Amino acid sequence: MKRNWVILITLILSLVVFVGCGASVAKEEQVQNDLETFSDKAFLADGENISSLVIDKRDTDKKQKTDRVWCTVTTEKDDISYEKGVVLDYYLYDKAGWTLDNYTVDDSEKWVVRPLKGVDENTISNNLAGQTVTVDGEAWEIIASEVSKVSIQSEDTDLEKKTSQVTLAVQLDGEVETVEGTLIADYEFDRAWKVKNLYAKDSLRAEVKDGKALDVSADSILDDIQNPEIKYGVSGAIQKVTISKDEVEDFSVDSQQSKSKGTEQTIQCSAKLIKSNVTFNVAINAEYVYENGAWNCYQIDPVLTFDSAELQGEWKGTYIKGGGNGVAVLEITEVDGNNLKGTYSYTPYKTNKWSQPGSYEVEGEFVPDGLLVTLKAGDWVNEPEKYMSVTKQDISAVLYADDAIMKGSGQESCIFNISKQ
Repeated sequence: MKRNWVILITLILSLVVFVGCGASVAKEEQVQNDLETFSDKAFLADGENISSLVIDKRDTDKKQKTDRVWCTVTTEKDDISYEKGVVLDYYLYDKAGWTLDNYTVDDSEKWVVRPLKGVDENTISNNLAGQTVTVDGEAWEIIASEVSKVSIQSEDTDLEKKTSQVTLAVQLDGEVETVEGTLIADYEFDRAWKVKNLYAKDSLRAEVKDGKALDVSADSILDDIQNPEIKYGVSGAIQKVTISKDEVEDFSVDSQQSKSKGTEQTIQCSAKLIKSNVTFNVAINAEYVYENGAWNCYQIDPVLTFDSAELQGEWKGTYIKGGGNGVAVLEITEVDGNNLKGTYSYTPYKTNKWSQPGSYEVEGEFVPDGLLVTLKAGDWVNEPEKYMSVTKQDISAVLYADDAIMKGSGQESCIFNISKQ
């Protein structure tokens, strides 16, 4: 009886060993399941799935209870296919059977990567950042935050050649300007869809956003002139002319140039500056930069040029000289262009044999660049009874625009200060 039990146990053990050694190795379905559920390390990334698995070869050693399997595994994620070489190592456990112990995957550089469809809008939106398009003749480099709208109008994709041409409507939203238009994007697939060329279907035009336009009114531009006193004249006759808003007429913006997506603007303006006796042309070149939500004037350069002067008529005032002061009158009777004719007269407050009234003809010119009046002394009109050899002298004066006075020298080198009556 005891011998029978020994034989029975021996037969059972032999059967167990026979069954274990005869367990079938893992087939494609099992290998795929093992890769998907292997707990030591994840084979699939988030959103990735296995679309096919083919066993290329295997090396099974039943004595060592090992099975090495070489597979080609194709996975898909985000409409891209990845063909990978995978080697799996199985071990035959007595109770669990053939169990995956470990696996290795080829380096990603060796994977065969193919597109499954053309470019989607999300990919295009991300790809636009860093690209450059021409807007109003200026290069506009797109940054990610500016891409506010992208929609595909048409797409011509060749999956075999891994190319796609996409026609898309875009809207770019900059700090100051917005751009809407149609772009053509040429894509090539190299492990991912990449833009090789981007250009506008038609010319792109920018529009200034509501509330972001630069105020180019006369009040705004003139308020930004930090130093309203402008030097005018020639060497030896320089004066400061003040620009006051109430003296400015015919203000106009002659040109407005924009760059850097509308955040930098150069304004060229012109106007008339009307003084009492002189009118100037004013040319203003102003540069503005939009930063921190506001326009700031960085440079403004007003330049004055002569336009016209009201010289004809009586100029009356006082003169000062060592021998006594008095009244000076310059009567400009003729103005022909810059040529002047008239009479100059002087009357002392107190007369004596050395200080007597007189008048004489004068003729000369007006020099606009310096507002200079230079007149040669002519014949006596009212000759004083007593006079020195230097009594009758040429007139040399400067017309001061802000003060509306003419200052200069007359008879006997006296200094006069006269204004138009």
